[in-house]
Amino acid sequence: MKRVWPIPLLQRLSLRQKLLLTAVLCLVVPTVLTLWGTSYFAKNVLREQAAKNAADSLEVVSRYIVNLVNRMIYVTNYIQFDPDISAIVRENWNAYRTGQTVAVADQVAYAKKASQKLEAITMPNEKMTISILLPNDTYFTNYSFTEYHPRSFTGEAWFGQLKRMESYDAYWLGIHANYLESAKTESPYVITVARTIRQSSEPIAVIVVSIAEQQLRQILQADVSNQEIALVDSRGTVLSHRDERYIGNTLPFWAKLPSDGKPTIEAFNGEPHVLVRRQLPFADWELVSAVPYKDAAGKINKIQQTNFMIQLGFFSVFLLILIYLIREFTKPIVRLGRIAAKVEAGQMHVRSGIRGSDEIGRLGTSFDQMLDRIQEMIGQIRAEQVMKRKAELEMLQAQINPHFLFNVLNSIRMRIMLNGDEENAALISSLSNLLRMTINRNNEWITLQEEANTVAHYVKLMNFRHNEQIRLETVLSPETLTVEVPRFFLQPLIENAFIHGLNQSKGTIRLSAWKAGPNMIVRIADDGKGMDGEQLKKLRMKLGEPDAGRAGALGNEADAGRAEKGGTRHKREMTGIGVKNVYERLKLLYGAGFRAEIESEPGRGTVITFVLPLKANEKGGEFRVSGDAG
Repeated sequence: MKRVWPIPLLQRLSLRQKLLLTAVLCLVVPTVLTLWGTSYFAKNVLREQAAKNAADSLEVVSRYIVNLVNRMIYVTNYIQFDPDISAIVRENWNAYRTGQTVAVADQVAYAKKASQKLEAITMPNEKMTISILLPNDTYFTNYSFTEYHPRSFTGEAWFGQLKRMESYDAYWLGIHANYLESAKTESPYVITVARTIRQSSEPIAVIVVSIAEQQLRQILQADVSNQEIALVDSRGTVLSHRDERYIGNTLPFWAKLPSDGKPTIEAFNGEPHVLVRRQLPFADWELVSAVPYKDAAGKINKIQQTNFMIQLGFFSVFLLILIYLIREFTKPIVRLGRIAAKVEAGQMHVRSGIRGSDEIGRLGTSFDQMLDRIQEMIGQIRAEQVMKRKAELEMLQAQINPHFLFNVLNSIRMRIMLNGDEENAALISSLSNLLRMTINRNNEWITLQEEANTVAHYVKLMNFRHNEQIRLETVLSPETLTVEVPRFFLQPLIENAFIHGLNQSKGTIRLSAWKAGPNMIVRIADDGKGMDGEQLKKLRMKLGEPDAGRAGALGNEADAGRAEKGGTRHKREMTGIGVKNVYERLKLLYGAGFRAEIESEPGRGTVITFVLPLKANEKGGEFRVSGDAG
């Protein structure tokens, strides 16, 4: 019973390929299962470790941010509780409430003392701006009024909200454009906090403290890893980021952050990231971290990769050993297959030379012995064929040489011409040429000029045989005379036109040819009786029948016999191939580029047109019958 492999693809594989595939599967499957199991059990550990590493890194950044922001809160508290500043604020408030005006000298003294205090609480490189706004249009700052006048704060929407706040509440303005022109280049953005100084729940002054966003960015840029950390507000708007382009926009992965604050692993930018968020103790601000999973996993991921590489190494070594052993075991089989292919190609002298005591060795010995016996049988058959061919040649040598007939006909023609009978001499010449063309099979392709000459000789003989004379008009374009065409493809069509088209009566048959692009057009037309729709229909059906070509040109033998005048049946001596056989022959030779068309009408004759490609490379073609098809 023949074994059939369950997968069709395996049927096309060699024995060596099947063995290698089986061995690879036996190694790959356990290896893959082992790696999958290890990866599955280590996955949770890696996730926890990655989240812990990201959270630890975020904790460090959070401490720096909180310290910086607490510094801003410290400044507002210092201003609010400093006795000197409090005295200046109350003095100006009492004057504003009673409608009095503070003396200019006093205001100068107040401004000098306030400036000293503000300079004392800020460090040189701190980049912190402080503004104190009093109700009587008195202002104290640690920057020049020429850069920005604090009066502009009163026009902001948030300034009005300060009156509704409690005494120690702070209003976090968040990120906004730097209002100091000299500092915009270094830090385009600032973060601001505002607080009111109250007396008996009445706001008597406003403190506005701002720091450059660049200070926050320096903290976020201190981490040299691939971890992205952003300071965002409650709506996900970026307040500070190592990439300045993100500031003021919504964090790209804000929607992927879980609402419960637990770390998560989400994919963005084409790879998985560990996302961690940490709430800050002020202003509903958060620190959000995104670090690539491969970086967050750290050493554990490297251990897993190392384990994978070790297993892959062992797998590769054993696979190479297995491939080597299988190749060595299957070499005799492969050699036997190659020898069989050479034998199939006709090289009967080759031998495998495979020997041994195992099954393959015995198979090689039997194969070589079989080839020896086959070669002996071939030698015997060849010897018999040589003897048979020799006998046939001897028999042919005993027959009359056809060229002797040509020479005799020519001698008769010359004697008739010497006697003055040129008409009969011309008939004998046509018969001799036609016979010579028929017997000579050295070349199946002749020029169109030679084919036309053969047809002319044939018409002369037909006119001699019948009482009625037909006229052959040949119009061949000069460029078509040297084009090679199949031998005897026109004669059956001319005979068909004479017997069926003209009904063996006088008339005209016109043969024309011309080039049209890459094709040559050959057309045979007669002025005979033509065909009606029913006849064309029958012809169409006949051309579709496998044996239609046996019936002669366009009709059957009975029709041809009835068309013969004098009751003589027309035999198929040279016309038996018919139009169908001519078409099939041309289609086979010229391929898909060949086309044929028959046009006919009752009383107006029949026209057969062939389109012959000058270069025939393909198989196939089409045959189209048109006219009154009924």
